Amino acid sequence: MKGVRTVQGFKEFFQTIAPQRILITTHENADPDALCSAFSLRNLIERLYPETKVTLYFDGLSLVAQQIAEKFNLDITSPVDISCDGIIIVDANSPEQLGELKTRINLNLPKLIVDHHSPPSNLAKITQYAIIDEDSSAACEVIFNIYQFFNVKLSLDMASLIFLGILYDSRHLLLATNRTIHIIDELINFGIEYADMIEVLTLSMDRTERIARLKAAQRIVLHEFDGWIVAVSHVSAFEASACRALIGLGADVALVYGEKQDEIRFSTRATAEILKKTDLNLANIMEKVGPVMHGEGGGHEGAAGCNGNANLEGGLELALELLKTQLTQKSELLKPE
Repeated sequence: MKGVRTVQGFKEFFQTIAPQRILITTHENADPDALCSAFSLRNLIERLYPETKVTLYFDGLSLVAQQIAEKFNLDITSPVDISCDGIIIVDANSPEQLGELKTRINLNLPKLIVDHHSPPSNLAKITQYAIIDEDSSAACEVIFNIYQFFNVKLSLDMASLIFLGILYDSRHLLLATNRTIHIIDELINFGIEYADMIEVLTLSMDRTERIARLKAAQRIVLHEFDGWIVAVSHVSAFEASACRALIGLGADVALVYGEKQDEIRFSTRATAEILKKTDLNLANIMEKVGPVMHGEGGGHEGAAGCNGNANLEGGLELALELLKTQLTQKSELLKPE
């Protein structure tokens, strides 16, 4: 397992800090992996440390995550009282990704990070407690391994949530490793039906989202770096959805930006092929672009984004420069087929 620390970090956090009140949170506009990670982790803590009070806080949910919450009757109401003596951040590895919450809590409190993203270079300054496994396809996969480490049996509902988180972040298993498939096989033994899980993750696309995708296609500006096609476009909403649409149209990398009032948003996506054949890491690129636009960024190797409030042109220029650099690092060894 490559990563910052192993599952042992979880045990060390509770033994050293002995928190009485834990706040579990995740990145703003939580996706299914973030939502399912938070709930399955709370369940595990309540079983291992029943004396510890665990509170969940969400700064918004994606539409798919909302659909999961409704399906499983999950209480997603964020509490007014978020006082605690320990914080667990799942599916995010920096307080900058927490949205409004980062201004409401004491970030000097002990923190445990549970994630599968590439960690920032300053992670050691944020906390000494972390479980980050970059070989996992989803944060839910990391949490499944914590259940296994403590030999805690999953309920059907918790197994279903972990299944959904993995399914979503692995793009319906397209990015799954052999280890991921093994975990999915174990979860199916609980009686989970794959087709049912796909249905839970399926949303009917409304008219405004479809229009945003079509406008993104209409406004494409193409760049080519050593044969790889990078599509850049802009919309006023649904940037991530527009990115997926551009990938579906044939781009190797999609970057879609949006401007709304004083906010600038970048969303990026990349194909599995380009991730395999190059040194591309979109999370690293967005981490560098965010500050240029007076904001912050991060995410996955193949799906990332950033927010800012100024210097759109500078952000775009840097993003394209970094894309070119990363996509040409292996140019002498590998070319797209």
